[in-house]
Amino acid sequence: AQDASLNSAGAFTGEIPADHLVGIAPAVLVGHSERRRDHAETDEVVGGKLARVVAAGLAPVLCLGDDLPNAEVTARVTYVQTQCSAAFAAAERAGCSAAQLYAAGLVIAYEPVWAIGSGNPASLAVAEAVASGLRNALNREELPVLYGGSVDAASAATWFGTRAVRTGLDGLLVGGASLSADRFAAIVRAALTVTEPA
Repeated sequence: AQDASLNSAGAFTGEIPADHLVGIAPAVLVGHSERRRDHAETDEVVGGKLARVVAAGLAPVLCLGDDLPNAEVTARVTYVQTQCSAAFAAAERAGCSAAQLYAAGLVIAYEPVWAIGSGNPASLAVAEAVASGLRNALNREELPVLYGGSVDAASAATWFGTRAVRTGLDGLLVGGASLSADRFAAIVRAALTVTEPA
């Protein structure tokens, strides 16, 4: 699902409580840049939503991203690590520990805000550095990290690597390209050519 409400019940028009998504969606995006920008969702709100999603028995997909298009890689990594720590701390205050997040199947999606819809994705080196920085900061080498931001069929091979050389990423968070069945299918086909066994 694209989002879940911070509220578990009540009249919140346009919002769906996480427990209403059970049986419909196995995972929920939390903290997407559009929600942060258009709905002023803070790290505190993101943490509360993480707790609601986990309490409902769903897997959270925590979206993190910098808006630093000209920054050095280390600045991007630090920014996203700080954002992640703030969301984890807020989830803890809402009654959901890091251990519970991991047990629920937490996935992190790195979506650099400056790349979304721009046609200019982050470089693979930047995305891999952010993924590695998050895994190191959380001490979770097996943590799945996705990339999202101007993903298209032409760049799919970049993100997935080859059969012989894998990248430090585990998949894609596809945004605008998923609005067209043809564009999305092309991304899937590109991914399959890379990930199918030889």
